[in-house]
Amino acid sequence: MPQGLYVSSLTWKQHRFEMTETSEPTGSGSVRVYGPPKWGMTVGCDGNATPDQADIWRTMVLGLDGRVNRLAAYDSGRTVPRGTMRGTLTLASGIAAYATSLTLAGASGTLRAGDWLQIGSGIGTSMLINVMADVLASGGTATVTFKAASRYAFAGGVTVTWDHPVGYYAAMNKDAGWTYEPNSQVLGNFSLDLIEAFT
Repeated sequence: MPQGLYVSSLTWKQHRFEMTETSEPTGSGSVRVYGPPKWGMTVGCDGNATPDQADIWRTMVLGLDGRVNRLAAYDSGRTVPRGTMRGTLTLASGIAAYATSLTLAGASGTLRAGDWLQIGSGIGTSMLINVMADVLASGGTATVTFKAASRYAFAGGVTVTWDHPVGYYAAMNKDAGWTYEPNSQVLGNFSLDLIEAFT
């Protein structure tokens, strides 16, 4: 996803894979989880895009080849933390699969609830996480609670990215389209509905 991409609308989602079961005689219920949640987003470009901005969109959309390829995408509304934490961050120690907290090394300043971080790099070997509570670093470390739970185990020393952290996404629709108005030379109205892909 090109940095500086013109985005007129962005909707974030968390897709969950669960089934709710209810007992007919008692009315009691339970939830069965069938897989880890996935981040999703719908990214839009209205008809106000310049020709150059529209060409970037068209290249990006067609480059996905429907649902074949993957897009490394970031939250265009929150490309860096609202908190003050910057610099080179790594995991201070390893975390297990299904973990919901981690400790950062090289940390100073703050993170705010809702900030994004990326653990590791590459598709299938990294994960996009959302900070769940405000964090204040102390002594070069910071403990972060996050969602969704880690899909993988990560070793200590793995890089944690705060600047344009990305997840990897597949298009949910195999078709691509846009609007062209010859009389006004407007090209736009692109839309991508994306779901996180692990491979």
